[in-house]
Amino acid sequence: MGSELFYNQEVQRLDRKLYPRKEIINRVIGSKQFMDQNFHTKLDLDSVVGKTFLSKFHYIRLFKSCYGITPHQYLISVRLKNAKELLLKDVSVSDVCEGVGFESPSSFAGLFKKFTGLSPSSFRSKYKKAILEK
Repeated sequence: MGSELFYNQEVQRLDRKLYPRKEIINRVIGSKQFMDQNFHTKLDLDSVVGKTFLSKFHYIRLFKSCYGITPHQYLISVRLKNAKELLLKDVSVSDVCEGVGFESPSSFAGLFKKFTGLSPSSFRSKYKKAILEK
């Protein structure tokens, strides 16, 4: 929570410096919060951009200037973070996949391995064992 607060404050500081139109940046921040709250649903760029009343191109450019990654990359990171938590709670891989908003287990497994270097099952085994050894 502390790092998110710091991050939001930095975004607002950059906002004042770079963008005199604060309301537009607030819409981008609101869209990020919308993704945080609805990552488990079927989100697409249209549904997220629709909340900001900006063009897709303008929205993606603003989001990337605020957060350093595209909205799609951010959504994937939120889903993977929550997937890791669920995997450590012994939820099945298919239920984790569905629970964090991925449509297919193969795309979930592929993205999970790409970003963590481990398959979901290997991740669970490795970190579950590490937790038990503490």
